[in-house]
Amino acid sequence: MDGPVRILQVDDDPQFAEVVAELLASHSDHFDVEIESDPAAVPGRLASDTFDCVVSDYQMPGVDGLQLLDRVRTRYPDLPFVLFTGKGSEEIASDAIAAGVTDYVRKGTGTERVAILANRIENAVEQHRAQQRLSDQTRSLRRKDRVLEAILEHVPVHVYVKDEQARHTWVSDYGFGSPALVGQTDAEYFDAEWAEETTREELEIIETGEPIVDQERYDPERDIWVRNTKVPWRDEDGEVTGVVGATWDVTEREDAKRECDRYHWLVEGLRTAVSHELRNPLQLAAGRLELVTEDCNSEHLSTVLQAHRDLEARIETTVTLAEAGEPVDETSTIDVETLARESWDRLDTAGTLAVDGDPTIEAEAKRLEQLLEELLENAEVHGGPEPTVTVRETAAGFAVTDEGPGPPAGEHDRLFDVGYTTEADRHGYGLAIARTIAEAHGWSIDIDDSGGETRVDVRTQARE
Repeated sequence: MDGPVRILQVDDDPQFAEVVAELLASHSDHFDVEIESDPAAVPGRLASDTFDCVVSDYQMPGVDGLQLLDRVRTRYPDLPFVLFTGKGSEEIASDAIAAGVTDYVRKGTGTERVAILANRIENAVEQHRAQQRLSDQTRSLRRKDRVLEAILEHVPVHVYVKDEQARHTWVSDYGFGSPALVGQTDAEYFDAEWAEETTREELEIIETGEPIVDQERYDPERDIWVRNTKVPWRDEDGEVTGVVGATWDVTEREDAKRECDRYHWLVEGLRTAVSHELRNPLQLAAGRLELVTEDCNSEHLSTVLQAHRDLEARIETTVTLAEAGEPVDETSTIDVETLARESWDRLDTAGTLAVDGDPTIEAEAKRLEQLLEELLENAEVHGGPEPTVTVRETAAGFAVTDEGPGPPAGEHDRLFDVGYTTEADRHGYGLAIARTIAEAHGWSIDIDDSGGETRVDVRTQARE
């Protein structure tokens, strides 16, 4: 017997009840007996306390044992109830059994009757606890079944179970699932080369016990990409008796990946073309113009030369913008203050840089340095004659603020556009480069000028 057994003994003879309680306690250390001499009080006792068994006399004033059994069964249909009575007859025993009594024991003059009672109590409580454990396990399994059904109904995954010959024994409804699959292998059901291959793989899993995890395969007949995970299904002895697997349709992800690869291929081609195919002829033309300017004194030539220089600067910035959007592969923990002060010193400005807090983030150092240079230069240009620019630690990353007037009304949506600028002598690439670098890291960036200052927020953490 596991754990204490709390017994509520009901008898209108307190002295006899005390003797029985002592004998029961001597029979087993697990027994904890409480006595109740008023049968009418039993429902209240059961409601306010926890008992494992009720032991009741039959003949009691006001409420007899069968009437008490009926009241107990109304609220506690499974609680063990043993009728322990000195007044016994076939009729009483029959009525007690019909009313749902757990057991029936006749009183006697010797201790052997109490020993029988103790054994009956132990058996009844043990059986009741076993039934409770089974009920709890059944409820738990039903809950798990409902959870599994909900998952299989709403999650876009095809799940299946196969036997030792790779034949389907169960399939979910999603995707490739069909009741017709049960009893057949993939090779038997699908007339396709991939089905022959999957059946061979599953038979190998059953033979070796080695799983297949995150395998991707293209199905040319259905023009889809799928990802498979298959693991051995083992019995209680650890022997492999089949395969459990799941299949995801990952076509959209593969399409997005190919589109991303195509984008990077185009960017690389653009960068190469701009860097070499355009820059070299322009540099040659600019050099020739400088020579011509030395021989011919014309204001038109100087204008053309300046235009060439501006175009070369734009080409340089375009290459920088393309490089800024490359995927970030390796990052390190970087002290933003140190990097910001180094970038500020290179600006050669009369302004002042302040740092509020101790911003530290994970980033690619070279591109974070470039992002800071673009933001600090933007703040220095628009912050006034001798601006105070602040790099401030925030809950989601860091911010760069200045005390300038902010962007013109209605222009917020254009601030990060390539080529947008409010300064005639600037090309308008700085904030675009900063945004490209931020997005390459998976960050976000935006501008707010509602608090009496212009603030560029770089969010390196997701919004909550």
